[in-house]
Amino acid sequence: MAPKTPSKKKAANTALVILGMHRSGTSALTRVCNILGVELSGNLVPAAAGNNETGFWEHQEAVRVDDDLLVNLGMYWDDPRALPPGWEASGEASEAKTEIVDFLRKDFGNSALWGVKDPRICRLLPLWQPALEELGADPVFIVMQRHPLEVVRSLHQRDGLSNGRGLLLWLRHVLEGEKATRGTKRSFISYDAFMADWDGTISKAARTLGLPFDTSDAEARKEIESFIRPGLRHFAFHGAELFAEEKLALWAGRVYDACRSIEEHGESDAAHAVFDMVAREIELASFHFDEVIGEATKRELELRDEIHDLHTRLNHKEIWAAEQQSRVEERDNRLAHREGIIEGLTQERNHLIAVHTKEMHDLRIENARLHREVRFIADTWSWRLTKPFRFAHRLFLRALGTARLMKHQMHIQDAIDAEPLGDDRFRSTRPNPQLLLSSPHRFLPEGWVEVTYEIEATRIAAPFLFADVGKGYKDANRFRLSPTRGGVGRTVVRLPNRVVALRMDPIHFVGEFRVKNITIREISRTWVALSVVGHRLKLALLDRHARRHLIEKLWEAARLRDTSAIKRSIATTAANPLSSYAHWFETYTRLSEDDVAAVKRHIAEMQEKPLISVVMPTYNTPPEFLERAIESVKAQLYPNWELCIADDASTNQATKDLLAKYADGDDRIKVTFREKNGHISAASNSALELAGGEFIALLDHDDELTEHALYMVAAELSLHPDADVIYSDEDKVDESGEHYSPYFKPDWSPHMFLGQNFINHLGVYRHSRVKEVGGFRLGFEGSQDYDLALRITETSPPEKIRHIPHVLYHWRAMEGSAARAEDEKDYTAGAAIKAVTEHLQRTGTKGEVVPGRDVHSLRVIYELPEELPKVSLIIPTRNRADILKCAVDGIIEKNDYPNWELIIVDNGSDEEETLAYLDSLKSDPRIRVHRDDGPFNYSRLNNDAARLATGEIIGLVNNDIEPINDDWLSEMVRQVIQPGVGIVGAKLYYSNDTLQHGGVIVGLGGVAGHFDKRLPREKRGYFGRAMLVQDFSAVTAACLLAPKKVFDEVGGLDEKNLAVAFNDVDFCLKVRHAGYWVVWTPYAELYHYESISRGDDDAPEKRERFNAEATCMRERWATDCENDPFYNPNLTLDFEQPVIADPPRASRPWNDYIEAE
Repeated sequence: MAPKTPSKKKAANTALVILGMHRSGTSALTRVCNILGVELSGNLVPAAAGNNETGFWEHQEAVRVDDDLLVNLGMYWDDPRALPPGWEASGEASEAKTEIVDFLRKDFGNSALWGVKDPRICRLLPLWQPALEELGADPVFIVMQRHPLEVVRSLHQRDGLSNGRGLLLWLRHVLEGEKATRGTKRSFISYDAFMADWDGTISKAARTLGLPFDTSDAEARKEIESFIRPGLRHFAFHGAELFAEEKLALWAGRVYDACRSIEEHGESDAAHAVFDMVAREIELASFHFDEVIGEATKRELELRDEIHDLHTRLNHKEIWAAEQQSRVEERDNRLAHREGIIEGLTQERNHLIAVHTKEMHDLRIENARLHREVRFIADTWSWRLTKPFRFAHRLFLRALGTARLMKHQMHIQDAIDAEPLGDDRFRSTRPNPQLLLSSPHRFLPEGWVEVTYEIEATRIAAPFLFADVGKGYKDANRFRLSPTRGGVGRTVVRLPNRVVALRMDPIHFVGEFRVKNITIREISRTWVALSVVGHRLKLALLDRHARRHLIEKLWEAARLRDTSAIKRSIATTAANPLSSYAHWFETYTRLSEDDVAAVKRHIAEMQEKPLISVVMPTYNTPPEFLERAIESVKAQLYPNWELCIADDASTNQATKDLLAKYADGDDRIKVTFREKNGHISAASNSALELAGGEFIALLDHDDELTEHALYMVAAELSLHPDADVIYSDEDKVDESGEHYSPYFKPDWSPHMFLGQNFINHLGVYRHSRVKEVGGFRLGFEGSQDYDLALRITETSPPEKIRHIPHVLYHWRAMEGSAARAEDEKDYTAGAAIKAVTEHLQRTGTKGEVVPGRDVHSLRVIYELPEELPKVSLIIPTRNRADILKCAVDGIIEKNDYPNWELIIVDNGSDEEETLAYLDSLKSDPRIRVHRDDGPFNYSRLNNDAARLATGEIIGLVNNDIEPINDDWLSEMVRQVIQPGVGIVGAKLYYSNDTLQHGGVIVGLGGVAGHFDKRLPREKRGYFGRAMLVQDFSAVTAACLLAPKKVFDEVGGLDEKNLAVAFNDVDFCLKVRHAGYWVVWTPYAELYHYESISRGDDDAPEKRERFNAEATCMRERWATDCENDPFYNPNLTLDFEQPVIADPPRASRPWNDYIEAE
């Protein structure tokens, strides 16, 4: 049953607090109030069979915070002692109050009438009342009373509490709750009266408290009366029984009688006097017995932990035994099934042997006859005379490979997720409609083929061809076809052998399309090679970057005398429909006429069209490039812009004349000529003084914008109008106008930004924020944009820093330009180090900024605190002492971080060498060995060990890692203690020094994969990212650190659904969604020999488990799998190397306006 919708009748913020001892009927009362209009949280404690089947109706966070506070005070809910003196002023209470205010504000910030219930609140009201006051809530209280003997009997049955303890707990809850609420708006209700006449009881309380309850509502009454059942009450005592015995009557009887008196006759001094008298007597008695109870409670808590541990171990044993029994039964079933199969196959084999024996006999006879005929023909003169012609024919066939080259004019046999409209036209009802193809021949094509087709659609069609070899349509047999804009597509692919079905997915969007003339022509390998070589030569003649790449490949092959690399390159190129970025750019970035019309339509419908001021400093810019830069602004599809140019006292008159001409010809172009050269920061500030726009876009004097650049900025602002910073992807353009080297960037990654200014181009900033930080600063020339971005982003929340995953900026690469500077001396390095150093000072972060490993990159070495936090490293293992010893020795010997402990979880080792080695480790006080003989469950093993950990930081480590640098753990600790960081991962290598883990991309390969996998150790990776500290959605648990409070907050690893695979990815995503950053550092380097002791997952049951875990991940994290914020949608999800996606997944905001035509 879900909580009811809140009542809207009461305008004030009223908080109804339900008070009462455990087992007093407060759950039933809370549910009735909820049905009558009191809003409860959606985060409730679930019902428990055999305990509270109809629900507790308690706020989970309230229960958690109250329980945690009691534990921090050295108590539990069933501790009958008085709370420690001054507890409400303790630091623990202050933290608890902050948490209470936070979750109540989150759940009920806009609620008129809401409620909360937890029996512990009775004793913690001195904390809850100030919290409610801070929220601005008007609290009212219903105090629920139940016969104390009924409560005691219920507690004894459920929890085994003694009668004396139960009565004392009842008194504590009643007296402390009554004292704290005396003088407030409150109403007493007895469980007896409530169960006998809920309507009258509730109505009376509502009148007393001014609550808008309508008990006459038929639907509410029906639901309440189905809920309030006599069967809910398991014990019933008469009030007189409390006075039958003097010991009971002395305290419990008097207090209960006083409660009933207030319920029936209202507040009275006599009742209050009874409460005060009994409270004083209990306080006096507590002086004598609290210390004794405290000693017993301490031992009780120890026994509880031991019992819990025993129950856990017993449960694991039972699970293990059940799994073993299940495996035995499964094995027996498999054996019986196999025996049946073997028997059937044996009979079939014997039958086939008999049939084939007869066929062989017949074939021998036929073969002998044919041999006689061949000898006869070979002896004739005509055969001898035609021998040269036959030889020539064989050479011809061998050269062209035309032994079986056939043309297949494919027919569309059926359409899935597409409605036929006639004349080869369809309307897709879902993205990626499927067309099933058939051939007029009796077999389908296979091997090397040329696929041609015509597709007409309102958007770019990026089709795929799927081949089924009898196992269904798998991604392994998916082939990209060349994208087309309403024309003919042509692609060469290599189909597998034994194709039984073919399918084409012509488009990836919903809308109308036309497909015709699908032809698949079988071709020879010789034809493929000649075609690819011709294509490469043509590309090399037209594109000098392709020419340089071809020469490098040929030289490398010649140097190594490796022709296989050339063959692989030919095969790869033949199957790649977009073999160059220039082709990809023309296909997906260049706008068609339909695209331009849709963009203009979208702009016309924009409600807000902010003025964007493009700021450009110039100095002696070559006129031809300056003209291209200005014309790229004038060509913008978005009309509401101005271009603000500051010339920094150029000595080139042609540059000045060109600027003057543009200023005279267009009012939107503003130019100021500085009298004195002040360098780029001063010139940029002069340009800023001309700007009147709401946003500032930075454009260098020789670079270019795409025609839809400012439109894309405006479209982003229409979705996120409060953005402070917007940046886009970029590429480079040379003097001849050729595009290359696209940088497809991640979404906002603050830790990566401290190592590399990836905002760079195009960068757009809110004008008010630029003014607020003082514009560009002198002394930061060369990194003035970086310094500006740092000062703005450090005070902007992440959601106000937006990334547009489209190439909107072309960075001019000329001799001497920054775009060509990767192999030249970086004159900006000093300014960049200064900018980041001052950023650290402004944010109060202690650390040193030094040059990074990659060209132009930086590294922040954070300062460790004087008191080093303790790191609890956890290594699950089984057997293979040699592997484990390598990891342990590395942690002990190759580790300059001193404050650590190591918990080795031995998951059932039975090798004598391993057992002896584990026993030898016990002499090291920093190392503990925890034995766990349950079935392998990586998540459970780590979670159990984390509960044993004494450190502030949890480290999950595989048993097959080996540290490389001594400060690996120090570096990880430096990162993980930074504010907002929830996880830190390390850089891991295979034994051959290629990259195994450089961060995890969610969605790669279907669920998750490694970024830039197999990259050689010395290589910088994709735009230096393999050498940059940065944020990821996930890192591998082969070596990661997490603060223990974060580990506990998200519940550790998922041991129920993700026992083996993807549990680390799931853990990271939980941490990310809890609001923390997941950081990867390349400065903690280790070898990872990848699950050597666990073995391969090639058994059927392991494959089945892996598939189930993969499905769980895809369902749980569907949105993250579709769009990892730290992996650009223009990069492929098919490979673990960052190559361009074809087609890209980046959304195009004007697409809806194409479809609306």
